Amino acid sequence: KNTLNMFCMPYDAATQTAADKCGTFTSRMAFVASNDNAVILAVTANVTEGEAVTINVLETVEKTVDVTYNDTYTPMLVTDIDYAALATTLGVANIFTDTVMYPVAQDGTFSEFPSTDNWFGADGTIAGWGANAIFDIKYEAPAADDANPFYGLKIFCMPPTVNDEVQQTAADKCGTFKGSVGFLKDNGDAVVIALTLNIAE
Repeated sequence: KNTLNMFCMPYDAATQTAADKCGTFTSRMAFVASNDNAVILAVTANVTEGEAVTINVLETVEKTVDVTYNDTYTPMLVTDIDYAALATTLGVANIFTDTVMYPVAQDGTFSEFPSTDNWFGADGTIAGWGANAIFDIKYEAPAADDANPFYGLKIFCMPPTVNDEVQQTAADKCGTFKGSVGFLKDNGDAVVIALTLNIAE
């Protein structure tokens, strides 16, 4: 079964608000077959602002992880966290499939944009992939044929960046860093996993 997906464009917080991305918009797409026959699909989207959700963090789990640095995107499993207990706290079967995952800033603020793949900077700020990133907290769903599926978080180190603008070594990506992710239900209840990483060469 093939489907079309629709995504909203995030706004530039420096110059825009969510309201700037709302309204009624129409897009047309043409589908042309190899015999040159075609159909046109016109989609009209009424984009409105959603209601603000008050987030109620029911539990925060703090975990320190010792990491041996690697620059090959080799994942390190975050074990010794009772993910099932966190699911019970939220009243769901699985926090990874029954909630929405968000990166969380060091002041406890949830990002406006959910993601299962979250890079963090040296000071714990939510970052993007690149020279300023230190590590990634990610959830990847196990493959259907995985004999030992791991339903948990994985950590990836950011390789050093070497180009005309940034010259780094592995040592620049080592140290003690913090990053947090939250799991949010529709009703605003959430749990947070706050990681402290000791990354060493």
